[in-house]
Amino acid sequence: MREISEQLWQLYCRSVLEVELDADGWCTLFDPDCGVTIPEGLATELARSPATIVTAWNPYSEPHPYHYNVEANLELSEVLASSGAQTRRAIGRSKSIEYLELGLYVSRVSVVQVAEIARRFHQHALYIVLASEILCATSDLRNARSVR
Repeated sequence: MREISEQLWQLYCRSVLEVELDADGWCTLFDPDCGVTIPEGLATELARSPATIVTAWNPYSEPHPYHYNVEANLELSEVLASSGAQTRRAIGRSKSIEYLELGLYVSRVSVVQVAEIARRFHQHALYIVLASEILCATSDLRNARSVR
């Protein structure tokens, strides 16, 4: 796995993170201006075990065509489902919405298992969602930083 540059760490740790709660709405889990906000429904789940946010978008942190990224995310969704994971749609984006990646909020499987799957999809990082904090971690789980 390639080392994550300080510039990428800064981008990852200041990304807006959103998750679909149900068919009617989304919530912002993290916004650099507002901090971490965990809605009550997710907080109950997170009290039992952490969740993750992962994507198959832009493997190796290299830009890929939109259709490639969509197909990779569909494959990621299938792999996660076959491992027993529950998934919700998620988005990681820049504050200005100049950059956006589709991803998945993953629960009911271990962080270690999701990290292993992220590495299979050549992802350098993922987010670990705890009851009161969100960490950005390398997909080998050797380094992590709190989002801020």
